[in-house]
Amino acid sequence: MKGHVRRRGAGYVYVVELDRDTDGKRRQRWRSGFRTKREAESALTDALAALKAGEDVAPDKLTVGAFLTDRWLPSAAATLATRHAVAVRDARTRPRRAGDRRPAPPGADRAPT
Repeated sequence: MKGHVRRRGAGYVYVVELDRDTDGKRRQRWRSGFRTKREAESALTDALAALKAGEDVAPDKLTVGAFLTDRWLPSAAATLATRHAVAVRDARTRPRRAGDRRPAPPGADRAPT
């Protein structure tokens, strides 16, 4: 596998060349958000090592909820207020009403008294 680092805007990105798909088309994985070239090169090295070891660089199907609770929340928990961390963690399991785009408020699933 090959890869390279390039400047894009104010930061850097790395590009990993993957195997061609079944139609013979070229596949690439781009990852951005690196402030320095050294950070991007380090991440590229890690990505190429993971790919060589048989691990996928990035999963194809990952829901926002799974990303938030499995990846983002553990790394951000130290900087978040406790109530925000709990709200993000509980948002995946909170019951929702039909047609509601936002999570239901706590206790919304109880019948009125």
